[in-house]
Amino acid sequence: MWARSPEPLEKVRALGFAATASTDLAKIVAGAHCVVLCTPVETMPDLARRMLPALDPDAIVTDAGSVKGSVVAECEAILGGRFIGAHPIAGSDRTGIDAATAELYDDATCVLTPTAQTAPAALQIARELWQHVGCHILEMSPEAHDAALARTSHLPHAVASAVAAAIDRSVADWPELAGSGYRDATRIALGNPDLWTGILLANRAEVSTSIAELSEILQNMRAALEAGDAAAIRALLAEGQTARQRFDGI
Repeated sequence: MWARSPEPLEKVRALGFAATASTDLAKIVAGAHCVVLCTPVETMPDLARRMLPALDPDAIVTDAGSVKGSVVAECEAILGGRFIGAHPIAGSDRTGIDAATAELYDDATCVLTPTAQTAPAALQIARELWQHVGCHILEMSPEAHDAALARTSHLPHAVASAVAAAIDRSVADWPELAGSGYRDATRIALGNPDLWTGILLANRAEVSTSIAELSEILQNMRAALEAGDAAAIRALLAEGQTARQRFDGI
């Protein structure tokens, strides 16, 4: 395991689940058959560039980032077909080694994003890796992944943060008045702002479009409220209910 600073590595060593823990990137990747980048997405290309001289010729590199388009394009330009983009869709609002759990990837979806440049061996090793830790695999293009995740992950985070900020700005003593609806709608706003700034910027075109799509629905709800149009309000609420039920039925 590699980390930029020694503090988390002391906890890793104490827990005993890494054979080697170091801040020396070259030392960690030398001799590795497979390297997994688990860092903020905007740092991955620089790490790929720095590790390249120490990588074995047959080593493959994958990642766990939630944006694929820019990461795949830049890392492929550095590493070639040995890089295969991956996104295990799992996690919580907690960060750091103290939030680690052995069950994190159990039954999670991991999206792999091979391209025409991807080496078949790299794709196969990535499949086996993510299946081994408990994931089931979907494959799609980096562009299709980013379009979908902008709406299923990145937009919800932006909305949760906006809702939390809007309530804080407009309602005095709101913590005493908020219940489970507030908690459920804003939980993911607890995510690390630095990490999420990088994610939103890396997928900014698709996230911007998804915000526009949501804004249109909200404007329709506002217009229905102003007009006192119960049928339109009910239809919008029913559409949302049906969509949420589809998720619960998976």
